[in-house]
Amino acid sequence: MVTSSGNILDQSKIENRKQEFKARRWAVQKLIRVEDFIRAYEASARTLSIPETLIDALKRQKQRQAQYEEFLGSAYYKNDYVVKREDGKPFSPDGFSHKYRQVIKVNHLPNIKFHELRHTFASLLVDNGVPISDISEALGHSSKSITLDVYSHVFKKSLKRVAKKVDAIYSNKPADIG
Repeated sequence: MVTSSGNILDQSKIENRKQEFKARRWAVQKLIRVEDFIRAYEASARTLSIPETLIDALKRQKQRQAQYEEFLGSAYYKNDYVVKREDGKPFSPDGFSHKYRQVIKVNHLPNIKFHELRHTFASLLVDNGVPISDISEALGHSSKSITLDVYSHVFKKSLKRVAKKVDAIYSNKPADIG
């Protein structure tokens, strides 16, 4: 292949670069580890407090993985993933989606698609009165205005609830038009 500048390109090198790019894109989209994510997106790196229930669940997962590793010995695939198959290998994207759907079903949780969890997280925080600055920080937005733009419809619902609460507070008291 000859480029517009007259350089000759080896077709095998082009194919290798395409495959490398596809592999990297797939890894970033589907199986990215937290450390890789933080290195790739340092501006979004942040420390979050996580609930004790999640810490307990992660500890149980680590214990299960240690049992699998002990049982499988050298056949166990060692890596830094938190959620992985019993043999230590990372889930394929379809495998992870399948496992996620199983967890939803077994625990009788609302059927929320995986990619909707971030929005659900933000909506629950709004519904429970968490300040916009805290929500923005938890989501990794560089400013509150981004959070307000993306989740404006959620905040509008929240403001309607605020108005109803104000009505309830003042409904039994005469208005001071002073």
